[in-house]
Amino acid sequence: MASAFQETGGHLEVALRNGVARELERRHRRLGRPGAWWDDPARELNAAAHQAIGKARTDLRKWGKPVTGDYLVTALGFGFWRYLLTTRYTSTLWPSARRAFPHLPGKDRKLVERQVGNLHRLRNRTSHGEPVWRLPLHALREDLYDVMGYLSRELVEFAQDGCLIDGVMEDCRVVR
Repeated sequence: MASAFQETGGHLEVALRNGVARELERRHRRLGRPGAWWDDPARELNAAAHQAIGKARTDLRKWGKPVTGDYLVTALGFGFWRYLLTTRYTSTLWPSARRAFPHLPGKDRKLVERQVGNLHRLRNRTSHGEPVWRLPLHALREDLYDVMGYLSRELVEFAQDGCLIDGVMEDCRVVR
């Protein structure tokens, strides 16, 4: 079950980070700020975000990769992107980050934050080999497909085609 969620969740993670990063870059250019959005010239990001960006830069250098936007975006963990959706950024980053979710009903940042938070906790549990059987797996599957759908309806179709979650749930008789 854990690997089924990790595989499909990986598609979400890539789409989420790429979508939010794209919109933050557009915002940065629109505002005419120097450098890149992750340089944070307006000091909008909190200390934890700056720490994550610093670690990502260090990791890229250690791996012999250039510290460019594309590499930096991929080096930042799912938690980094999740926390950009929190209340702290409601009036600063969210109005732009919201554009990464063109199919989100309304402007409900709290809905996205809750669902992405649920998926982040699931991802951390599966990554650390913790049991997932007692988790609300059907609700987590819905969160996964909902957030994918907010980003891209095509992503949902792509992810569902070959997704193992439903089959594993059926085989293991996971009940609601």
